[in-house]
Amino acid sequence: MAKENKIIKVYVDNCVLSKLLRNSYPEEQLKALDRICDCNYVGLYTSEETLKEFVKTQEYNIRVALKVFYKLLKKISNVNTIKYKGGWSFPWKFPINFGTVEEDEIFSKLKKIFKNGDEVHIYNAMKADCKYFLTSDYRTILNKIKKCEVKEEMKEICPNLEFVDPEELLEKLL
Repeated sequence: MAKENKIIKVYVDNCVLSKLLRNSYPEEQLKALDRICDCNYVGLYTSEETLKEFVKTQEYNIRVALKVFYKLLKKISNVNTIKYKGGWSFPWKFPINFGTVEEDEIFSKLKKIFKNGDEVHIYNAMKADCKYFLTSDYRTILNKIKKCEVKEEMKEICPNLEFVDPEELLEKLL
């Protein structure tokens, strides 16, 4: 599929990089990642949330390698999930606000479906207008999204974000 100077934004979930480093991908998934990297019109992105998870890695050599992977990817910012309404506030590191504090509605919906930081990654990817969310987390993301009730809800919450593993992404790109 030819692209006209338009980069397709792909959010890379932290588990993709961890599995690569630990050499735990099946051969077909690895081949798909290889071919994805050959696509000049694909931009690989992640957020600061990924680094937060990487620095918790116990093994020193793995932690350093993951930090290098993080450094090489394009970054999107973590999006604030809290909105301040009304009143006035001081823009210091610890804001004082005399209005009401509300959690972003979309983030609240994601928290009802996902846990353990997955909701933050998905929220960041959606807010950064990524087209694909690349993950190999079947247990807490991909299998959950394939369930009919969650699938429809996710289409409503993140209508422009597709959740894929490496082979699915390659299929969609070609």
